[in-house]
Amino acid sequence: MLALPAPPHEWAVLTGRIDAVAWRTVVAATPDEQRRALAALLGVWSRQPFAETGSSWRIGRAPEQRIAALRADGFAVASGPERSGLAPFLQRAADPVPDDAEECATHTIAADDSTRLPRLLGLLAGQGPLPVPEEAVDLFRWRTGVARPIAALVLDGFAGSDDYGAHRKLVRSKPYKADQNTLHAYDEFRRRLGPAGQRTVLAAAVPGDPEELWAPGGMTAAADRMAAAWAQLLGGAPYTDDGSHAAALAADHGLPQIWATALLTGRLETPLDADGMQAAATAVAWALAERPVEDPAAQGARVLLGELTDLPADLLTALHKLADRSTTTLVPPGQYETNPLFSVPDLVDDVATALGVSRDAAALHLQLHALDRPSDRTVRRWNSWSIDHHRTVRKELTAAKAPRPKTAAPAEAPASVPAPAHERFTRAWAHSAARPETKA
Repeated sequence: MLALPAPPHEWAVLTGRIDAVAWRTVVAATPDEQRRALAALLGVWSRQPFAETGSSWRIGRAPEQRIAALRADGFAVASGPERSGLAPFLQRAADPVPDDAEECATHTIAADDSTRLPRLLGLLAGQGPLPVPEEAVDLFRWRTGVARPIAALVLDGFAGSDDYGAHRKLVRSKPYKADQNTLHAYDEFRRRLGPAGQRTVLAAAVPGDPEELWAPGGMTAAADRMAAAWAQLLGGAPYTDDGSHAAALAADHGLPQIWATALLTGRLETPLDADGMQAAATAVAWALAERPVEDPAAQGARVLLGELTDLPADLLTALHKLADRSTTTLVPPGQYETNPLFSVPDLVDDVATALGVSRDAAALHLQLHALDRPSDRTVRRWNSWSIDHHRTVRKELTAAKAPRPKTAAPAEAPASVPAPAHERFTRAWAHSAARPETKA
């Protein structure tokens, strides 16, 4: 026996929330077949009256005969199939409301979607879909307190399926790898948000100028906006480490998990001896200088710093300098101080002009000259670069005959704390032979 066809989806509810479709269209996780359908919808939508900036529209449900009565009086009303005695409708907000209407809502179109959506589609065609970087996933979970798989699923456009078997398989497979409890939590969040709430969260991702999504840091900024919308609808929960902070601190400095816990809680479990003081200084410097801006560890690091009064004065001064920078930085949340594109953007422009290279190449030049022999993998993490893009930027620097870094000096003593990255970039360029005023 054949099943009845599923009722068509209502499109009127996208009024004022078409950016939710735009996000699903550009995010790389969307299957190509769905992407083509969504792109076609955006193209059609951009040519409709409800794409015009400043226009106001009412959506709701009403009996079909009441909608017909308005049409008979000369008012334009778009409507869908009637269900349970009510048909979804869309009309200009200034027109009379159909009698017996329910669930009415009014939306004013803030942006000019008639030009904005085609621009987004052009960027998608020219530059390709956008993968969600790890730092965007991290920022979302820091802001909301949700588990990493849930953050990734939400940023991928509330990935899932109406078929529960397919949905369960997708959520529990790579790249999400959610366990059964996380799957249940994700579905519960979706239920609490409802379709309207999910559209609100997704729509928050898309900026006024779609090109910002393809710019450095664009996807992380989108995740920040989505997290703010999520928190407004559901509230937030405290961040709980899933082991990633402990693993990163161990990999970078060989410190045990107790220091990651201390950073995230701002508390020391026991009094510190001399070795413990040094470990604490290392952990605090790591949280303030090597982690993304607004990492939860930074707040705890500033608290811990108040307890490290027995450190040598110069070391304490250096740590306080990092702490001050962490509260005043202009680097966007989720990005790194060690990425000159964000920490010293004007200097990057100067370097790019002097060397005759792109801003990315100028940023890499500063990193190689100012920082302590960063590995290729570390540079890619700081800059959110792929291996191919990193290789292209290096070739550009080589072709421009940019000065190579001098042979590295012996490593500093373990007790030393580096100056804030923006100061190191400025100092490195001031002493560079590539500066126009220092050329022979």
